[in-house]
Amino acid sequence: MYLYLDAYRRRFQQAEVRDVLGDIQPAEAGASSDPAAWEDWLLCVRRVSGNGDEPLGS
Repeated sequence: MYLYLDAYRRRFQQAEVRDVLGDIQPAEAGASSDPAAWEDWLLCVRRVSGNGDEPLGS
């Protein structure tokens, strides 16, 4: 979670926690309301688990 929040902060400088978490919250159809934010979240999960090294926000 730290990796994701730090990348978000660097990109947007400031944001409300509800906005950050809302971007990655699954919608009713099972997809995120912000697919790019969801991909960044998944990338952070892969990096923390040792399975990814792509830069965030690419």
